[in-house]
Amino acid sequence: MAYAEKLVKSWRACWKNAAGTVEKQSGFPTKREARRFAEEQEAEARRRGNARTDASQLLLRDWVEEWHQGLDLEVNTMLGYETIIQNHILPTWGETRLRDLATSDAQIKVWVKKLRDAGYTHRTVGGIVSLLGTICSDAVDAGLMHRNPAAHRRS
Repeated sequence: MAYAEKLVKSWRACWKNAAGTVEKQSGFPTKREARRFAEEQEAEARRRGNARTDASQLLLRDWVEEWHQGLDLEVNTMLGYETIIQNHILPTWGETRLRDLATSDAQIKVWVKKLRDAGYTHRTVGGIVSLLGTICSDAVDAGLMHRNPAAHRRS
């Protein structure tokens, strides 16, 4: 439920996103404005959440394509992401449904070990796992996964 919190000199809007996590934004001059903003954010989260009827069947490769199109990063960063995605993430996880990936902690550990055993440096493996974590985190934020299995994963 959307609500407003009183701060010292302003109000903060509080609402639940599509994943059910409470989000907050401060700086509203009145309680009414803060609550209205929170209600709009919650309605938008419900609308977005209800719009994805394919979420339970969505494959990681399809989410990555959608996710990648929404990025606005420097050219070199985008090229680096594309390389990691094509060479490391999609070959292993591309055909995995997001809902199955959300509970793939053990398989991710095995994947990380295989990357290390293949001779990749700790830093390279960390970058690969970090990008998978970012992709999954954004899927959680979009209401497509209930948790991020690559969050804070040690490489």
